[in-house]
Amino acid sequence: MTAAPAAIGAPFAYISNSGSNSVSVIDGAKVGVPGATAVTNVTVDSSMPFNMPWGVAVNATSTRSYVTNYGDSSVSVIDTATNRVVAKVHVGYLPIGIAVNAAGTRAYTANSGDGTVSVIDTATLSVVATIPSVGDFPYGIAVNPAGTYVYVTDWAFISSRTGLVKVIDASSNTLLSRTVPVGNSPTGIGVSPSGGRVYVANTGSGNVSVIDTATNSVVSGGTLLVGTSPTGIAVSPSGLVVYVARQGGGVSSPGGVSSIWTPTNTILANVPIANSPFGVATDPAGARFFVGNQDGTVSVMDASTNAAVGTPVTVGNTPLVLGAFVGGTPSAPPCDDQLASLRQQLDAANATVASLQDQVTRLGNQVTQLGNQITQLRADKAALQTQLDSALSRLTAANDTIASLNATITNLGSQITQLRAEKAALQAQLDATQSRLTAANNTIASLNSTITNLGNQVTQLTADKASLQVQLASLQNEYAQLKSDLAAANATIAAQNQALTSFVNHLFGAKADVYVATAARDASYQALSQAVTRVGVANARVREAQREYRDGLNDLAAGHYQRAVVHFRQSYLLAEQSLGHQTLSSRR
Repeated sequence: MTAAPAAIGAPFAYISNSGSNSVSVIDGAKVGVPGATAVTNVTVDSSMPFNMPWGVAVNATSTRSYVTNYGDSSVSVIDTATNRVVAKVHVGYLPIGIAVNAAGTRAYTANSGDGTVSVIDTATLSVVATIPSVGDFPYGIAVNPAGTYVYVTDWAFISSRTGLVKVIDASSNTLLSRTVPVGNSPTGIGVSPSGGRVYVANTGSGNVSVIDTATNSVVSGGTLLVGTSPTGIAVSPSGLVVYVARQGGGVSSPGGVSSIWTPTNTILANVPIANSPFGVATDPAGARFFVGNQDGTVSVMDASTNAAVGTPVTVGNTPLVLGAFVGGTPSAPPCDDQLASLRQQLDAANATVASLQDQVTRLGNQVTQLGNQITQLRADKAALQTQLDSALSRLTAANDTIASLNATITNLGSQITQLRAEKAALQAQLDATQSRLTAANNTIASLNSTITNLGNQVTQLTADKASLQVQLASLQNEYAQLKSDLAAANATIAAQNQALTSFVNHLFGAKADVYVATAARDASYQALSQAVTRVGVANARVREAQREYRDGLNDLAAGHYQRAVVHFRQSYLLAEQSLGHQTLSSRR
């Protein structure tokens, strides 16, 4: 049997395997070490078996690990020194999330089946309080570091409303009247080390809500998009980084882990993990974070590089682990604070470089413009010099003419006197004619400029017309192609719907066991979720489908798999009928 985590000096992750009714223990010191065996299983007494284990919480001293059993509404208590189940405590109906206060004196379970929260005294291993009416479907749960308040996500599956976070006063075990609206289908939840912020993963809306615990409201700018189907959430020991596990939704939205820089509520990184992640937890120093994947593996990641430490560790079937499932001493020195600070400095440096690059580009453009202006000025200077040379030549010729005219004037002086009177009259007429001529020349010059501008506009408009005609022809071709693609897509969708109907008929006709019943539950849940969203709970068939689904859950938990399949099948039929889809052929 593996020794106690504190003695080895590495974190230990306790992974609940819902599909194989087991809990795997991962030794962080052996992950990525060639030839080392990093995984063992918790030893279980036959009188205290696991039954669909789900939520996990390790106490602050790493001496106990608490695991909810969804299948028989209990909590298994594991002694981490021996990795043995030492007790089993029965709690509310269908528990999922579990959390332990910092003092290690109380454990709290979110019971999805009856909407309650159970309070366990860890010294006596008994339920000392049951808090009723916490929500339609309590899912995740967390305790603030002071141990004064407990925060619970209400998935609101039955009423189909926006998800809520409920707040419990731990001193009196009473539910506060103030609720916090968040996104759709909230699951994982975590509290900052200061207790001032609560972080909620909203599976249905693909975002994270950041709650101010002083006002119990989402902070301004505190709804952060992270990707498809976020579930698990973990706050680093420093409170500077929050990790969010995303299940993903296909090629366009792959699964992974998003890290959030909490001082500014911005995304630091999106780390791709292609194994359908569900839960995430950090080691006590924040040096590594562990990701439970639904394909039966756990990814161990280095927080300083966001790189995997070795290959994913194989555990049991369907590890839907949720909560603070890592305990023990750190596997490496704490680094998330330094890493986040360095990333912040890098972001600032990158922003400065981008700003300087913009300035260089603008200065380059200005230099180019000035060069063009200099070239134009030089050309203008050459033209003016040519005009000046021509004017000087004409001036020389004019001087010669003037000299000749002066001689003539001297000779004709006598005639000048006689002609002065005539000259005065003619000069008056000449001045008037010259004024009219100047005005006419100005008008002609203006009209010529207007004609030139109009000619340029006609040329541009002709070119624009030709370009628009080419674009119109291209758009007509694209429209024809889109119509063809749409017809092909509709045919594909019809074929996929027929295949899905055939699969569901086969599923509901199969011999019932826990796997068939679980698959029937999932098929019924998908159809019912669509009916609730598209038709609404006011529809009689939808309400009847919800009742059949709950009866199926009860029979599944009790091990009545055939009866569970019958209820899930009826729920599926009613949901499909409410949607107007083709119903499955009726057979029991």
